[in-house]
Amino acid sequence: MGGQYSHMLHQARGLHRHPHSLPHIVTVWVLTQDRHAHSVSLVPTRRHPYPDWALARRALLGHRIASLRRAAGLSQDDLATAAYVDRRSIMRWENGVRDPRYLDLVMVAHALNVEVAELVAPDERR
Repeated sequence: MGGQYSHMLHQARGLHRHPHSLPHIVTVWVLTQDRHAHSVSLVPTRRHPYPDWALARRALLGHRIASLRRAAGLSQDDLATAAYVDRRSIMRWENGVRDPRYLDLVMVAHALNVEVAELVAPDERR
């Protein structure tokens, strides 16, 4: 890895050894890698985790995508093709692992022949 990140990486590796020397709010940097295990960059982790209500909404969105997909008689592959995304993205959204980007959500809604509002409505009265 280039010298520009070596100091930050050294500090990040030492966080667990000297927690008393850290300020109360700290940004932890994570080394990302590409699929060939080459170092790509250091990116900050979220300073605060998502609240439970936001994670519940993510799970609800995933359940709605899955149920509407099944009602339309589509497989994850079929929906991915129709929405111009990867099948793994559909799987991650349905399992509540990731959030779709807005335009991906628009494409999924279009492929399922529903409005985006029907996917993201906060209650079950769709």
